[in-house]
Formats: sequence, structure tokens, C-alpha cells
Amino acid sequence: MQKPGFKQGMHDEFQELILSELILAIMAEDTLSIRELAKRLGLSKTVIQNLRSGVQNDMKLSNFVKLTHAYGYDLVLEKAGERIVL
Repeated sequence: MQKPGFKQGMHDEFQELILSELILAIMAEDTLSIRELAKRLGLSKTVIQNLRSGVQNDMKLSNFVKLTHAYGYDLVLEKAGERIVL
């Protein structure tokens, strides 16, 4: 933890892991087929399969918002009691 950049690198990797796990948890509901989800998100089936398998663990924010909406979630930003629903 004493090396310059090590702590930041660990923080960044942890944030990626959290997002990846969140994506997998949302997709675990599995109410949509890969084909239907890909169609709704405007992504290829390969991208969806890679997200489900953990091969790809990042995505654009716009696709993340579409993914959450496809499973009935709203993405909310909140600061000082003010909420913005994406």
C-alpha cells in the first residue's frame, strides 16, 4: 500500500468488481433471453453472453441504464436529498 498508485489501482479494481457483480446480479433474474435482451439494448448477443459469463466486466453508462430498465430497475443519482432518476 506504500507504493505510489497502488492504493488507487486497488480502489479502481474494486469499483470494477462491484459494477461487474451488480450487472451479474441484475442479469441473474434471467427473465429475458439473451436474444431479447440484446435486441432491447441494441447490443450483440456476444456482448450479452460475455457480460453474463464475466468475460466482459465493463460497459457504457447508457447501456447500463438500458440494462437496468430492461429488468424493471431505475438508476438514481442522489446528493443532499435531491434525486435524479436516469
